[in-house]
Amino acid sequence: MSTLHLVTARDINAPPETAAAAGLSVRDDLIVVAYIGRGLQKTQFFVHKSEKAFRFCPYWSEWRKNVTIVDDDFNVGRLLLDVGRQAKRVGYDPAELSISEANANVTVPVEKSLCENYLDWIERTNFLREVVIHAEEDPNSIAAMVRYFWESLRLPGGRRTLASPSDRPDAILAIINALAAEAITTERMHAEASSRREKELKEKRQLCADLEGKHVNSDLCAAMRKHQERYGYVRLMLLSRGGRLLNLPYEDALPLVAHHFAEFSPCPG
Repeated sequence: MSTLHLVTARDINAPPETAAAAGLSVRDDLIVVAYIGRGLQKTQFFVHKSEKAFRFCPYWSEWRKNVTIVDDDFNVGRLLLDVGRQAKRVGYDPAELSISEANANVTVPVEKSLCENYLDWIERTNFLREVVIHAEEDPNSIAAMVRYFWESLRLPGGRRTLASPSDRPDAILAIINALAAEAITTERMHAEASSRREKELKEKRQLCADLEGKHVNSDLCAAMRKHQERYGYVRLMLLSRGGRLLNLPYEDALPLVAHHFAEFSPCPG
């Protein structure tokens, strides 16, 4: 899981310039969007006009000003497009949303099986510390609403869980989906970069195999390999640019020697 730092700014409802990630939680009576970067940047609540999502909440009369009230025909797809313009990637539960082709390039599906692990991570790292502090200072703020969802989660065995059907984890699920989208995308990028490096190295090694003994003397190849094993690189002297010395991996050094751009220049001793 990627490491995220806590915010120091107190206003978590300030619009982010471009968030690292956003997450959605979508139900018929409540949609929550959470944006993350160096902590939780912003949280938005879209509440169905029935207001049943907060019918048992004693603070609703004070919090109603913080939300957007929506009708039955609220366009979630348009909301998703707007969120995608404010965040580099958007995490969502594929059981809650069907993603159109227009949104596919920024969305990251998050399976429910991952959520409990991220919930543990939020608790372990105290990710919502600044939110809790802000909520204490301003009990009518959006931060207080986020804390309400956080503190309403059941604590069997002393740890919070998403498993209780009587709890409303909506805001926390939105945060989890944002965290997961960021981590999944980062892992995917690292895997793709690693795959590219492996492919490039394989191609370089094949080129070296074609050059060894044919275009470069076998004894010289052996000496260069031995130098690589001893020093971690092969030292070359360029035949132009005033005899500049270069330290390169064997796979990069051999083609330069083969095409007479450089000569092997072993380290003294």
